[in-house]
Amino acid sequence: MVGKVPKGSEEEEKLNKIYEFDMHVRGKYTIQANWIDYYLAEVISMHFFPNVEEDHRLLHSIINNQIGFAGKIKTFETILKLYPDLEEKFSKIVKKIDGIRGFRNKIAHSVLDTSDEFLDKNKFDRIRLQFNKNGKEEYYEITKELIDEKLNDTGIILEQLLVILESIEKKHLDK
Repeated sequence: MVGKVPKGSEEEEKLNKIYEFDMHVRGKYTIQANWIDYYLAEVISMHFFPNVEEDHRLLHSIINNQIGFAGKIKTFETILKLYPDLEEKFSKIVKKIDGIRGFRNKIAHSVLDTSDEFLDKNKFDRIRLQFNKNGKEEYYEITKELIDEKLNDTGIILEQLLVILESIEKKHLDK
């Protein structure tokens, strides 16, 4: 829907419903992905400075502000290999986190489809995102069921990252 929408119109009502669901979908997922990003920096910092709080905080700040999500994942993967028991226990975590990063990027860099064609379907339990891939306009539909599944996956990863963080801290304290 392009242009000005009359106040109180059916079009405005449809747009409001879609925008509200979009904020729920992309907002919640982005927040969860940001926590994963944060805890990756925390794990990396804990590996290097488990016992020196000031140095740990400084390194965490540098990592968080100067290394992107993909870089943190690669660094995390390297560090995880130094803990064979954790690497074995969480053998799929890197691939899953990278999938979360990819989905986060897709929803962050797409625009909400507010075309008449989509809005006329009156399906307010989903959003459709528009993006360009290799010069072609593409669409991606996200239903409530899909985002609930994706949010559940991010919750599991967050729990696993906390276990990894605690394990690394404990290993250093036991030395």
